[in-house]
Amino acid sequence: MKKKGLSMLCLFLVLISLLPLSSLAAEEPYFIAVNDELPELRLETQPIRVSGVTYVPCTIFDRRNSGVVLGVFYAWDAKADTVTIYSKSQTLEFNIKTGTAFSYENQKEYNYQAVVRNGMAYVPAASTCKYFGLNLSFPVTEDAKMQILRIKNGSEILDDQMFLRSARPLLDERTLNYNRGSEGSSSGGNQSGGSTTIKPNETLPSGEGRGTAVYLGIRVGDGSNLNSILKALDESRQIKAIFFFRVDQLVSNDDLLREVIGRGHRVGLIASGTTVDAQREYLDEGNRLLKHILRQKAVFVLWEGGSDEVYASLRSEGYLPWTSNISISGAGKSDSATYQTVLQRIEKRSGKVRLLLDNKVKGGTLSSILKALEKDGYDLRALRETDY
Repeated sequence: MKKKGLSMLCLFLVLISLLPLSSLAAEEPYFIAVNDELPELRLETQPIRVSGVTYVPCTIFDRRNSGVVLGVFYAWDAKADTVTIYSKSQTLEFNIKTGTAFSYENQKEYNYQAVVRNGMAYVPAASTCKYFGLNLSFPVTEDAKMQILRIKNGSEILDDQMFLRSARPLLDERTLNYNRGSEGSSSGGNQSGGSTTIKPNETLPSGEGRGTAVYLGIRVGDGSNLNSILKALDESRQIKAIFFFRVDQLVSNDDLLREVIGRGHRVGLIASGTTVDAQREYLDEGNRLLKHILRQKAVFVLWEGGSDEVYASLRSEGYLPWTSNISISGAGKSDSATYQTVLQRIEKRSGKVRLLLDNKVKGGTLSSILKALEKDGYDLRALRETDY
């Protein structure tokens, strides 16, 4: 009996010795530093290790998470299982299913694997940084207690050791809070936004969208991607869109129309007709069908140009012409190009933005756009008749 008990004890000790240290003690946070910034600890800013490879969340390439404009951006399409990291001159698209990455510049496939963990997409740190000409280092504190990964683009002021000395009090504070469970962890946690710069006398740009209202219209074509677009809007919960249909689309999309209305969005009609009489006849037919399908009529009409007489007639008959001041089609564009174009054009406007997209825009791309706008403080609104 004693021999059996001793054997079991030995086996237990052997098994314990094979466990990673992190499973035997309190887990230490893993920090990412970007140039001279130290982002807050949350899911979007912590690396992970998988099979000996260090991965960083794709979102770290967004200045809203890192506090730094690296000149490298991301687009994540969860439905298509792709993550695209891109700059003005380079694009690397990771296929999560195949475990490869494709370079559009070189027309070459690499064995660079992206992974998804806890609802976040990660890309390999070393391979990605090397591809885009970024410097990657793993500075070590004097007591070797901190796990730190630092991404640099050459614009940093402090070298690694100076950065560590300057950041050490903040690292200690965040580690303490992390272990107390008051800050974000790899499972999400209690997240606080922003990042803290170690560079003196410098603050982060924030809230550039404040005071700008964004209204969203979706021009429905062949109906593709609409389910993913609706899902992306559900996730946002801050904006309700107007879905514009041609009259000849209404009957064949009756179930979709009901789903759009059921999720709190609006249905509008796409204007058609070069004369007042032709326009009136067209819209009357559209509303006859909508009354049968939805028990309601369309008030908003997508106006994409025409005579002043037809426009004035629309207003006099109670319609509200919806004219976009930013119109972008997803046809023929990569997800990353669509994402970048939308954000760049919105940043140049103030007041009211009427953004018109078509259903060629993928839901994952729309989701990334809405999240970026929310983080920048834009006011995402549902358009109401009183806004006219």
